[in-house]
Amino acid sequence: MLKMRILICGIVMWVGISTASAAVQQVDFGGLEWFQIKGKHFIVYFQNGDDQSMANTALSRAEGYYQNVGELIGHTRYSDFWTWDDRAKIFIFADRNAFSSVTGAPLWSTGYSDRDSFLFKSRVVVTYRQEEAFYDSILPHEVTHLILHDFIKQSNVPVWLDEAVAQMYERSKHEKADRLCKALLANGQIIPLEFLNRWDIRGEQDSKKVEIFYLQSLSVVRFLYREYGVDSFHRFFRELRDGKSIDDALRSAYTGKIHSLGELQQRWVDFLKRP
Repeated sequence: MLKMRILICGIVMWVGISTASAAVQQVDFGGLEWFQIKGKHFIVYFQNGDDQSMANTALSRAEGYYQNVGELIGHTRYSDFWTWDDRAKIFIFADRNAFSSVTGAPLWSTGYSDRDSFLFKSRVVVTYRQEEAFYDSILPHEVTHLILHDFIKQSNVPVWLDEAVAQMYERSKHEKADRLCKALLANGQIIPLEFLNRWDIRGEQDSKKVEIFYLQSLSVVRFLYREYGVDSFHRFFRELRDGKSIDDALRSAYTGKIHSLGELQQRWVDFLKRP
């Protein structure tokens, strides 16, 4: 695989260029026939042979995100994982209806990831054929969830932080997140981080609340990354990996600067007030 190094929004990205070829494979669920393309860390399955170019793009982007996300959270030995029989799988159904009928996902769902999928028997990202946003939004989001949950037990990562990190490579959201949070601050509608830290958004039906939850979470984590540097960011996630609470992890990683969620909130709010 060829690799190209680019810098986006202060985050180094490696983009893989796949040279794999496709082969037909019959899988053991749904009676469906799939084409497959294999990379070093992923196997992409797709239903329509005419979609080989699309699948190649998905594979090369996924391989790039694999390295990027590991570097982002300080998972520096991650390149040796997910190889050969342990590769993660990406299933791209031909359309939304096929995706929903086989997986049981609701029709509003655009995709999901699962570290120990019962249906697909491995780490998977499951979605359906979509527009360009798939490569820059859904794919990096779901790959990040898988990698983060390999590095840190999911139970040790608050939902807001899990979703914030999963959005770090969704570049279209970055400016929108800070812009929305500045408006929320001006209107006295910022969500206190102590409350955000306890909120499991996955059962929320109000789309506006969901949007605010996601974008505020992203803004806070980008603030940590940009303002205090990569080394402290990596240490923060290592402390969470080792089982520390979020307050203790902040205190250890940002010694003398941030001692709690409340202090993080104040420093983030001060940042939003800058002209």
